[in-house]
Amino acid sequence: MKSKNVWFKVMAFFVVGILFSLWPNVTVGWAKPIELKVATATSETAAYYVGVKQALDSIAARSNGRVKFAYFPRKTLVKARSTYDAVVKGVCDISIVQPAYFPGRFPLTDVVSIEPAFVSNTEAGKNWLFIKENLLHEWSEVKVLCLNAKGSDVMMMAKKPVRTPDDLRGKRMFAIGITAKYMAAFKATPIRMSPLELYESLQKRIVDGACIGGMAAKTIKLAEVCKYMTVPGFGNIFSFTIMRKKSYELLPPDIKRLFDDLENTVPPAIGKLSDEQMEKAYRYFKDQGGEIIYLTPQERAAFLKIAMEVNEEWAKGLEAKGLPGRMILEKRYRFMKKYMPDVFPK
Repeated sequence: MKSKNVWFKVMAFFVVGILFSLWPNVTVGWAKPIELKVATATSETAAYYVGVKQALDSIAARSNGRVKFAYFPRKTLVKARSTYDAVVKGVCDISIVQPAYFPGRFPLTDVVSIEPAFVSNTEAGKNWLFIKENLLHEWSEVKVLCLNAKGSDVMMMAKKPVRTPDDLRGKRMFAIGITAKYMAAFKATPIRMSPLELYESLQKRIVDGACIGGMAAKTIKLAEVCKYMTVPGFGNIFSFTIMRKKSYELLPPDIKRLFDDLENTVPPAIGKLSDEQMEKAYRYFKDQGGEIIYLTPQERAAFLKIAMEVNEEWAKGLEAKGLPGRMILEKRYRFMKKYMPDVFPK
């Protein structure tokens, strides 16, 4: 019996010794949290910034202090056109990137911005299914965490309403990206400027209208200088939340899983928040005396018939560069017809 007790004590001492030898390796990982920089050109009040921040804060809480985030919004660390390279080069670990700010860099990804587009921000979350299946190879330098879903822009007009393509003829319209090409096809003159210049430009009739997110009616007070809003308009300036690959690869497996889950949780959360903000913006527009015109699927089809000609030219341009423009456009049409068949011209 005595020999057994001695043997037990020896084994216990041996096990404890092993645990103590391993303990420093365990505590070193926990002693100093992983600190990740999140830098954006986005305002803290933007729905997609709020949604992403809430998701990252949840990761920090669920990591039990092993992960911390330092936030640098509103261009305090990166400008809009440097967000992607800032992540690739390690200036920051995470950023929100709008592909529209990088013309030609992600040529196939631009297909998500073409017409027809989802109207509501919540519905626009479905775009992730298409992106994940067809477009992520263009983003191989980074880890794409999630789509920040955004529905179609609206057309806000200072003086005259827009119900048909002909109503845009001769108008000077704020528009960027492929939306500018749509405006030109409708015989309008696309004009590019900072959204912050729009209020004064509409007030002084430098432009007649703007293709812009509906929330601008309230956020930059366009409801004060516009009498009409047409829903939907044209344009879908969506964004991705991306992460530096090296930063992601250094994470413990359980923390990686939290980041991997963002693709499922963030789009619906941002969509819901954005749609709530949009409704408030619409009410504000009406309170200022504005009229909102909702296009029927048949009315929208008249615009789309012309827009599809622009889409064809877009696809031909990619084909000339050796890229599968025709294939990706046809895939996009098939995808959108599942959700909104009535807007396609008969």
